[in-house]
Amino acid sequence: RPHLERSSVSHLREHTDHEGLFPTLDRLRSESDERRLIEAHFTSEAGSGVWVELGATLLRDSDGQPSQITIVMVDITDRKRAEGVEREARRDLESLNATLEARVRERTAVAQRRAEQLRALTLDLTETESRERRRLAQLLHDQFQQLVSAAKLKAGLVRGKVDNESLVTMVRQIENLLDEAILASRSLVTELSPPLLHDAGLCAAFQWLGRRMERDHGLSIQFDLTESDEPDGEQLRTILFECVRELLFNITKHADVSEAKVTLERTDGLLRVAVSDAGKGFDPTTLSERQASNGSFGLFSLKERLSMIGGVVNVTSAVGAGTQVEIVLPVEPQSAKSQNDAWMDVEAPVTESAGETGVRRMRVVVADDHALFREGLVSLIQQEPYIELVGTASDGEEAVEVVRKTRPDVLIVDVSMPKLNGIQVTQIITRELPATRVIGLSMHEREDMATAMRDAGAAAYCTKNSASDTLIAALRHASSVQATHA
Repeated sequence: RPHLERSSVSHLREHTDHEGLFPTLDRLRSESDERRLIEAHFTSEAGSGVWVELGATLLRDSDGQPSQITIVMVDITDRKRAEGVEREARRDLESLNATLEARVRERTAVAQRRAEQLRALTLDLTETESRERRRLAQLLHDQFQQLVSAAKLKAGLVRGKVDNESLVTMVRQIENLLDEAILASRSLVTELSPPLLHDAGLCAAFQWLGRRMERDHGLSIQFDLTESDEPDGEQLRTILFECVRELLFNITKHADVSEAKVTLERTDGLLRVAVSDAGKGFDPTTLSERQASNGSFGLFSLKERLSMIGGVVNVTSAVGAGTQVEIVLPVEPQSAKSQNDAWMDVEAPVTESAGETGVRRMRVVVADDHALFREGLVSLIQQEPYIELVGTASDGEEAVEVVRKTRPDVLIVDVSMPKLNGIQVTQIITRELPATRVIGLSMHEREDMATAMRDAGAAAYCTKNSASDTLIAALRHASSVQATHA
């Protein structure tokens, strides 16, 4: 620049803002370095700031002694300004990055909260749907079926008291119509809310589903289940049951096989349910396109629903090589099940009674929460001369207390009752009082509850719609006390 060309070192030194510049050059003479580069800021005569780069070179004489220092100055003001602009841009960028990172963290936290809310809402929706299904099923069971069963019980009592053959035929026709009504409502109850899922657990419900699939669709299912692996929450049990039922229906529609397998495993806080078959299989990469084209959502819908509650669906399939669909869900640590550990034997006097004929009468307790049906059952029992009714109960806990006090020969218990269900009551009574035989009663089909009741220790099981014809025979079969004449 012109003002630099006219300046001397001594002149620039008077205007320097870089303190200690020339002493540094002075040290060049006493050190081994022959050259130094120094950046310095000066104030020109016009008062503007100037950045220069000084290249100082030490020259020596013929004896090797320092003789002079040559300084070359280069104006680097534009470069320094550019560097300043770059530093400012870098600071702005760092500030912007920090702001963006803060926003990302905030948005991530919001997204996580929304995901948790969505999971909770999904579970609530599932629970609400299940509760409504169960409520409708309960209305059918507690109101309609009980009324129809009580009507059939009364019809059976009437039939036993009339001698007119035409009237007997009419009563039987009425009983048949009542049977059809019960069967239709029972099927609807089962579709709405499988009773075993709530009363006996997920494994028992899977076993029932397997029998149903084999009966209705010819699909034989192999199960690898352990009751201890079941989830504790009814929400997850309901979700898994519906998912497995849907997957099994898919097999009947698309796999072209007669066998399938269902496994249930719980490890490391994860619940794994796998449904597999050795059928036609498919290409998983074309699944979404194929389902969208035919208006079905199937596995895609299953994945979406489970993802909302933190679940994962893994599909493994190939054309001609079968299919496996694995559902993985996080579960809470399983709580200890100590229901069977606190049973106590209760001492009670054993009494006998005899009728006018001198027959040792069978002592019976009836437990049913539906008053109308319970009254009809009591009326049926009281007609039998060799049976003595020693107690009734309207819920499971009352049934246990009555049996402990009276120690009957037989307990007739409804499977579905409040406080303790019939399965729980049976387990308690057969352990505490093994001499007392238990007969289970239910509105549901034999395949629904019979296995669970007999596993619990029941001696017999019959449906309520057949009570008037089969209960007395079941009483005689279940009890070791036979009616004998003195």
